[in-house]
Amino acid sequence: MWHQRYIQKNTTPMKIFNFQEFLNESATLEYIFRDEDGKQILPKDFRKVQLLIDSYDYETDYSFKFIIGHSIYKVISPVNRKEIDPELPILNFAMNSTVQEMLDKGVIKKENLYNHPKDKTISVSKKRFHQTMGNQSYIPKTVFEVKDALKLEFPVIAKPAVGHSGIGITKFNTPAELKAYKDLDSFQLFSEAISIENEIRVVYFKDEVVAFMLREPSDEKSKFLQGKAKSMGSEKASSKLDFVYHICLPEEINYLPDFQFTGIDSMSELKGIIASIRKKIPLEFLTLDIAIDNKRKPWIIEINTEPGISGVMMANVYDAIFRDFYNRELDSSSKKCLEEIELKLIGFTLQHDKYVLSPKFIQKYIG
Repeated sequence: MWHQRYIQKNTTPMKIFNFQEFLNESATLEYIFRDEDGKQILPKDFRKVQLLIDSYDYETDYSFKFIIGHSIYKVISPVNRKEIDPELPILNFAMNSTVQEMLDKGVIKKENLYNHPKDKTISVSKKRFHQTMGNQSYIPKTVFEVKDALKLEFPVIAKPAVGHSGIGITKFNTPAELKAYKDLDSFQLFSEAISIENEIRVVYFKDEVVAFMLREPSDEKSKFLQGKAKSMGSEKASSKLDFVYHICLPEEINYLPDFQFTGIDSMSELKGIIASIRKKIPLEFLTLDIAIDNKRKPWIIEINTEPGISGVMMANVYDAIFRDFYNRELDSSSKKCLEEIELKLIGFTLQHDKYVLSPKFIQKYIG
């Protein structure tokens, strides 16, 4: 039974395969759809949204390989940039300078582009994001100079100018630890640490939640930097932080007890926060990393417009953009094909990545 197999996978540690093995096996997934006579067909409403990226490589990037392989999006990269259709909607996953040049030359229509370069530029820089948002009640107190950091309430989290997946983040428990650190120039900002009870990642398209997951630290370093472990001194994340992601249905954020913030309906509070962010940074597609403290208050830790891609997430984003741009639902046959693709991607991803599905997610997709 599908249901029993997925539950079993989610209750035992998952093996992370050799990356090349991972890629080789992913190549066996078939996303081709055929009619009753066996002729290959393209679902009617597929490839009507373009995904603009900088590059893709079948040998190294399995995420884009998924997207390209199942042909939901029309993927535009430097290899086929001349094929871009200015009349179709475009999701911007590319370098801001490249996209701005395409806008200036009229290759892209401004009104058809989701995530404009000037807004994406703010989200890319942690410092610019904090400067743009200012002192908001849902953002940890943040400064940009060491002298100001020493005045913060410790512990303090220091973040580098460039980084991803938590690499380079350092936690200082005392001012003495901070002053003794030899490479303070590598940090772009310093924030007061939050004692995190839960951490969630919410993927938004405009006001719609398209993906929702709980991030659970799975090793001592990740627990420490998240505030869940005893002091380890000034500890720097020299490699990626290690998390297990509990994938839930978007609507589960409304009623899971762990996500009732400050006694207010969670979705209402989150919508207020996202509206506040989008008022200053009008992005259509973004990911919020949200920490929930021991008083169940939400704190925005980071925003991201180019999150790590998962097949189901990007399928949901396609559906949301399609409805927004064309003002209609996907036709029933395309919707069915999309669900088939999601099921394949769920099965493949669970074999290789640290994901756990909520029971309601299993019920919807697997039955």
